[in-house]
Amino acid sequence: MLGESGMRHLRLEWVEAGGPPVILSKHRGFGTRLISMCMRRELGGVAHIEFAPEGLRCTIEVPMNDTAGIMVSPHLVQCRAIPDPRAAD
Repeated sequence: MLGESGMRHLRLEWVEAGGPPVILSKHRGFGTRLISMCMRRELGGVAHIEFAPEGLRCTIEVPMNDTAGIMVSPHLVQCRAIPDPRAAD
């Protein structure tokens, strides 16, 4: 997608539905703060989290590098899957 400045960015929308009604808390929890902080500090992006009664909705937008088509990040973190020991059963 192209933003207002003409810079490409990635927009991810996560919508949950069909679960129990969402109850809005009076304070932001650790996970909500962590997601917002990581998007802003690590990726230069933004996360909008809405706790609607019918389900959670999270929209994440991050800038993308014009030359390689990858997200711009001052700190690259490598992640790997950890095998589930129960999978061998």
